Amino acid sequence: MSNLGTILAATDFSESAENAVDYAAALALQCGVGLVILNAYHVPLVASEVPTLMFTLNELEKEGLQQLRETETRVRKTYPGLKSVDLLCLHGFAGEIIKTQAEKQKAGLVVMGLQGGGFFNEKVIGSNAYEMVNDCSSPVMIVHHELKYSPIKRILFASDNKEIKSLNLLDPLKTLAGIYKAEIYILHVNKDEKDLPGQEAAVGGLRLDHYFEGITHHFFEMTAPNLTEGLNAFAKQHNIDLSVALARHHGFFESLFRKNNVQDIIYHLQTPILTLHQ
Repeated sequence: MSNLGTILAATDFSESAENAVDYAAALALQCGVGLVILNAYHVPLVASEVPTLMFTLNELEKEGLQQLRETETRVRKTYPGLKSVDLLCLHGFAGEIIKTQAEKQKAGLVVMGLQGGGFFNEKVIGSNAYEMVNDCSSPVMIVHHELKYSPIKRILFASDNKEIKSLNLLDPLKTLAGIYKAEIYILHVNKDEKDLPGQEAAVGGLRLDHYFEGITHHFFEMTAPNLTEGLNAFAKQHNIDLSVALARHHGFFESLFRKNNVQDIIYHLQTPILTLHQ
């Protein structure tokens, strides 16, 4: 049993969302925790002079529950031995419902899928991903639609070389590394090769070294034109299975996760990404 807590997987039954549910189910099985599969629905309107409802709430709920049961059947068959699978079909907008239920279910992790390609997907759906990464109190894992689950052996932690006030914020990363017996690669990406780590980076490195004691971990510095290119190049070179970033409200990761930049990070990072919050 881990201290990761319940895993909440959000789905709209699209291919990318169902892929993320499978990923979440595999994590739940490996971690020995319960899985909650959530579908949020709202009533669409027909565009006309007098807006009219296409479906009733009862019809949408019935359809959603039926699809959730089909998803449950699939994941139980694919991942026998799951501790528990609970289904939630709730009326409302997805972002608000997911955030509320993550807190209510005491989710240690929220897993979401993301469909790649196209202006609409990156700018509109990407905005929903930004909302979750920025506002959800639980750690959020984004899984690109092309990324299938594989055991996590190498984890990349993107460091900004700044002090982390409470290293307990990294507990989900530490827990996953412990469960999978994974190595952690702590990487700082510089835009200018002349930028050298300062005293704050040295002190932070010592604290991280102590915090990850007992887990194989390595420190790296590299120069790249931008963060995404650097992370992708490093991930490819070292066969990274999961990338982790700390979403700060101030400093380096504030610019990383502000709305204008989040689509580039989420859509073009070639690994699942787990975001933790400070």
